[in-house]
Amino acid sequence: MFEKLPENSPRRVVSLLPSMTESLFDLELGHTLVGVTDFCTEPADKVGEIQRVGGTKTPRVDTILALKPELVLANQEENSREAVEELRASGVAVWVTFPKTVRAALDDLWQVVRCFRSEAGITRLRTLEQAYEWASLAHAAEPAVPYFCPIWQTVRGGKDVEWITFNVDTYVHDLLRLLGGENVFAGLQERYPTVTLAEVRAAQPAVVVLPSEPYAFSAEDQRRIEDWLGAVRLIRVEGSLITWNGTRLGRALAQLGALFVSPAH
Repeated sequence: MFEKLPENSPRRVVSLLPSMTESLFDLELGHTLVGVTDFCTEPADKVGEIQRVGGTKTPRVDTILALKPELVLANQEENSREAVEELRASGVAVWVTFPKTVRAALDDLWQVVRCFRSEAGITRLRTLEQAYEWASLAHAAEPAVPYFCPIWQTVRGGKDVEWITFNVDTYVHDLLRLLGGENVFAGLQERYPTVTLAEVRAAQPAVVVLPSEPYAFSAEDQRRIEDWLGAVRLIRVEGSLITWNGTRLGRALAQLGALFVSPAH
């Protein structure tokens, strides 16, 4: 699924990943975009005029081909293998990313700015690298805080609950580790395991991180979780800050740097 970026700086690009669309604009490369998905909503004031090519899982390959892209940016987890293979069979260069750590996500961005020969992008990434280094040092001397972070919820009959979470082999795990958290389900075999209320109780998290996406947890969900789990600190966060693995990392580090710091401190 992986392929090197083109040797020549691309001038016509289609992005099939919302986080990469935003990243290209942040790196001053948004002018190269000729197509984006229906879910590419940021930056809101700049993506409105760009041709839409369908969903992340169901892009319209014929629409993409009609745009004559020199490069399509995709993600192994977010986009369909069938669409990628069809585009490549049609002669289109497709670069498929799959970062499982913050470091890998940064390395992907470095490949992008070097491929586009973007001095402005390089300058911006150096600033992001500095923020990453500071974050790496900030919590190094503090004990990690055990947390549980559900990304999906199913409640049966109003009482039986199951959650989907994530293990060590994911970007969101590594980002929350960087911020000082210890994932209580890091060691499970599946990347996105399903866990029960009993398993969460047994894991004894000190903090529950409740993201706003991909599942939209309601105020009622929050109250239910607090009732179920008792004496835990529940923190609601903007989901894209922990799941988008592009330049949004900068906002995540700035806004969530004290995520696991106890209010008593």
